[in-house]
Amino acid sequence: MLAVAVLAVLTRGLHLDGLADTADGLGPLRGRERALQVMHQSDIGPFGVITLVLIMLLQVASLAALLEKPQGWLALWTAVVVARVAMARAGLPGVATAEGSALGALVAGTVSRSWFGGWIVVVLALVATATAPDLGPAARLAVSALGGLLAAELLYRRARRRIGGVTGDVMGAMGEVAAAATLLVAATAL
Repeated sequence: MLAVAVLAVLTRGLHLDGLADTADGLGPLRGRERALQVMHQSDIGPFGVITLVLIMLLQVASLAALLEKPQGWLALWTAVVVARVAMARAGLPGVATAEGSALGALVAGTVSRSWFGGWIVVVLALVATATAPDLGPAARLAVSALGGLLAAELLYRRARRRIGGVTGDVMGAMGEVAAAATLLVAATAL
């Protein structure tokens, strides 16, 4: 629990706030304009609260299982890095930004495909190096990392269809979802 709390403090809760706002905007059935309006409000609605509670419980439960295993701490740091890579995905060229998103527009196109691909290779290489000579855990952590990136990609695609693309909130949500999915897959695979 302390590890999840420290990560929340280090990000000043911004990623969790983005997750809650994204859940409130994308959760209920409403039009694009209303969804964006809800996401810009400072309060948190029921979808946001439920999503925050469930994601944080998932992260804590996964970490509780992982920290009893030799690669548990490595899985935590893998999830942290995967979350950052998932958020960087929002800056790739051609990524749609939602209308009126200042941060989405600011980040759009700032990340090159080669830089992004390079970081994925670096993450996988670091995982392999940290678990050497037994590459079994490395392969399972790599699958966990890919699972986290896939979860973030699914969220991005939902946001693109529903609100027209990414916002700062969606970027934070992509990071939290990627971290939670990475931890969950690692907890079941290691």
